[in-house]
Amino acid sequence: MDVRLIAIILSSSILLGCEQQPSGFDLVCHYFNELENDDGLSQMSGAERFNFIEQRIKASLPESDYAYLTWDALVLSPEERYSLFTQAATEVTKQPWSCESMDRLSSSVIYNSGKPTNKLPDGVVRMRDADWD
Repeated sequence: MDVRLIAIILSSSILLGCEQQPSGFDLVCHYFNELENDDGLSQMSGAERFNFIEQRIKASLPESDYAYLTWDALVLSPEERYSLFTQAATEVTKQPWSCESMDRLSSSVIYNSGKPTNKLPDGVVRMRDADWD
């Protein structure tokens, strides 16, 4: 077999594989689409909606993924979450990013368990737990 043909086949396979894998940001959008289409959405509390999204993110994205980190940083600001998430996605992917279902639902997906979503490194305190005196 011609070496050039092998190189073309391998290159095509790699490029097709890269194109088919959604970014972490796109996966988060997909989870909001799932939430929006869930039959029980209207009966879910804000915390249940949050858990719906959070469980999927934690199960599918590594903690080092930019979408994971952005979601985790925006847990406590649901009113601003979509705007800030979109800015981060656009910056990281270098392409305009949007997600209609996240735009519609984000402010109703509310974290309220009072427990941190991740264990913080020793000596790091969340702002809400800080002693400001």
